[in-house]
Formats: sequence, structure tokens, C-alpha cells
Amino acid sequence: NETRILAINGSDMEEIEIESFLVGQTLFCGNTKGDTIVQVTKSGVVLLDSRTLSLLFHWTSDETDETILLATGNKDMIVIGCNGGMVYHFEIDDMEKALSMKGWVKMDHEISCLAVNPHENTLSHIASAVKDDGKKAKNCSPI
Repeated sequence: NETRILAINGSDMEEIEIESFLVGQTLFCGNTKGDTIVQVTKSGVVLLDSRTLSLLFHWTSDETDETILLATGNKDMIVIGCNGGMVYHFEIDDMEKALSMKGWVKMDHEISCLAVNPHENTLSHIASAVKDDGKKAKNCSPI
């Protein structure tokens, strides 16, 4: 239940610490547009400057009294699934160096997985599979 960060320094790989990273198990981490890095844990989402590793944005699930269970993303967006069937969609604003919540939806059941796939010249679609009394998964697209 912890996050370790490895950095490549020349031909060596070494463990480093990033003070702005959230403590705990990382559910998603990735490079995003505007030279930023995003990290999602059960307690929140942070956006960091990839050059200075300084904190640019922090959203905490305490604001909604929920726990983040799942997360996925790409260079443009982050999608998180919380307990109670809540799904939140954030987009990375590379000009403002921030995340902005673009939408949310409450599913009838708990979320079991998430996927994002940007399509050329169209809005990105988000698929979420939900537990439906053990019978079959349903999709939610777009948020």
C-alpha cells in the first residue's frame, strides 16, 4: 500500500521521492499534456509540473466524502470511479496547468472497471462497466 518512484539517471535506475506525491497506493499515474504528471490514489488526484515536480493542482475525495476505487486516463483526461457508483471526468488544462472537472455521473451500481479512448476529431468517450447483480456489464458514454 505504498508508491515507489523510479527515475532513470544516465544508465542507472534509482528510487526517488517526490514530496508532492500523495501517500498510499497509487491507482493511476501518467504523463499528461503540458509537461505534467498526474497521480491518483484512494484519497485524491494531484497534477505536478514534470520539470520542477511542484504541485499544480490537488483534488481530494474528502470534498465528496467518497473513496476513489478505480482510475484511468490518457494525456488529456483522468476518469475516476468512487464508491456509490460515482464516476468523475477531469480534463487537463495545459494552459492553466490544472485539472477541471468536466462531468460526473452516478451509476445504479458499483463501478468495476473504467476505460478512456480518445477518438480522432471527436469528443472522448468513457466506458464504465458496472456490477449489475452479477449478470452483465453496462456502458456509460460519454459523461
